[in-house]
Amino acid sequence: MRAPGDLQGLTLSTADSPIEAELATALGAVSAPVPRSELAAALASGAVDGVTLPLPEIVALGLHERVRHVTLDRHSYAAVLWLMNDASRQALPMALRQVVEAGFAEVARLTRAVPPGRHADAVRAMEAAGGVVQVLSPDERRAFLMAAGRVATGYVETYGHEWLVWLEGAIAEAERDIAVARPGSADRR
Repeated sequence: MRAPGDLQGLTLSTADSPIEAELATALGAVSAPVPRSELAAALASGAVDGVTLPLPEIVALGLHERVRHVTLDRHSYAAVLWLMNDASRQALPMALRQVVEAGFAEVARLTRAVPPGRHADAVRAMEAAGGVVQVLSPDERRAFLMAAGRVATGYVETYGHEWLVWLEGAIAEAERDIAVARPGSADRR
């Protein structure tokens, strides 16, 4: 998959998420949410042509034996966000507030505990099994982003624009900070 048109007519196993289904449709594919326990059978039978999972998860599920080509398009980022209104947090009894804060600390600890080499290990496992891992160029990635633009429009129509505007502003600010800290790094996205 080097361009959005390469997905035309393919059936992809996506998360059971309206936004991910809409993304698949915007790129020309058909969304088919399949439980993880059934993915290997769905791939083997041809019920789905591919999956929209991170490469480490494809390898962890043993799907790299069936999925022969992986395109790293970086269309999503699995972030761990746990948000709470500060006024609501302050209104909690102290004992409950401590439980919530301990939960935040545990999420942060678990997130940081993910081995940094997990992705590199998955690439090696995929290639060792005879698979091909492709990384999109910035121009190819931009084509996917442009094709997916309708998803943002649908999101705004359904949920409003405030959160999306804030998120896109935060992303742009982070990208500027990265570019200032490491000139040329913005092209590596």
